[in-house]
Amino acid sequence: MRERDRTMIRHTWTWPSAILLCVVLAICTSGNSALPQNAGPGRAVLPVVNSAPFKSGPVSVDNAHCGWDYALGGGAFYTAAIPGASDFPQGCTIAITNTDIAACKGKSIRVAGFSDHFVLWPGQSVELTSIDGVWIKTVDPGRWRQNCGNNPLIINTDSIKGSDLRGDTDGLGTGAEAFKSVQFAIQHVLTDFDFAGTPQTRVTILMAAGSTDAFGIHYAPHASNPGSQGGAVLTIDGNGGYITGQSDFLFNAIVQIRNVTFSNASGTCLVVQQQAYVLLDDLITFGTCAGSQINVGLLGQVEFFNNFTISGGGSFFVTNAGGILYPSRAITATVANDVTYSDAVVFGQFPGWTHLGQMSWLLGGNTVTGKKYDINSNHVLTGSAHIPGTVAGTTSTGGQAL
Repeated sequence: MRERDRTMIRHTWTWPSAILLCVVLAICTSGNSALPQNAGPGRAVLPVVNSAPFKSGPVSVDNAHCGWDYALGGGAFYTAAIPGASDFPQGCTIAITNTDIAACKGKSIRVAGFSDHFVLWPGQSVELTSIDGVWIKTVDPGRWRQNCGNNPLIINTDSIKGSDLRGDTDGLGTGAEAFKSVQFAIQHVLTDFDFAGTPQTRVTILMAAGSTDAFGIHYAPHASNPGSQGGAVLTIDGNGGYITGQSDFLFNAIVQIRNVTFSNASGTCLVVQQQAYVLLDDLITFGTCAGSQINVGLLGQVEFFNNFTISGGGSFFVTNAGGILYPSRAITATVANDVTYSDAVVFGQFPGWTHLGQMSWLLGGNTVTGKKYDINSNHVLTGSAHIPGTVAGTTSTGGQAL
């Protein structure tokens, strides 16, 4: 820099100029640190993104931020806690929006006075208003229309690390973020998800690899959200694991199941009735069941879509009382051990059809001990000649074994 320029700077930067600059900086600093409307003195001010207070981790809402919409992001599942409404002014509204669509993470919303926590799914918003000391949902998030994740959406279960406390997990993650049981996951699908519209929401409930779910399943949609029963919309993927309780699918349930071993030391393994439909896909194994391995009731349908394995016995392999059981194509039932059926391999009664004509049985030197079939009351069995057993089958009262 030339000496003339240095001299000019020294002459220009005078004490009056410095004083003026300090005043300007003080005013700017004061303006930037001013509390937002409704924020009390001494309160931490939330960072603001797109005109909303943004959080990327657990948050406890306070009464200094009435009228604000909390935007929850950060790519993680965490809690937003709302204390009792009596601590907030009458008419105070608090809104919460889950902005974690890209990361596909839910948020646990815990409102003092509500009987249950709940999950705010990605993209959803909820608004709460304090009325006479009680929180009222003035904007309900409703059912979630899937807007992120894979297609089908993966909902995880983990019988060891997961949780079945409502609102404590969302199932969108694994381990501690998973649900504990298939039953709990399937009920969330039924009550929280929106299956209406196009493209169809599709969900796979994925068990932790090799895990054991001992809770059993009772899925009876009745008049649930339209489409929640739709074909191939809901899949249970055992991921090489075990379901050791009774699995009931009733009242219009439509479910696809794969890669799991069924067993039940105290009853039937799989029950399908009352217009329910279950498709048994690949890698299905039937272990020991104290009752039937498969029970098809009135108007129930069971379709074998792939080869399967029998590794244990029970009272029956199949009981069919007024439903339909059939393979969709030529398939093989592999008997992996010596097994015993105390009553019969196949039992059928009442008008219905047990169609095993396209099924071959691969024994591999193993023995199936028991009566081959017992068919009565106008039931029809096809493929009877190939059913294994040590005692001849019988028919009565209009039953047919073809």
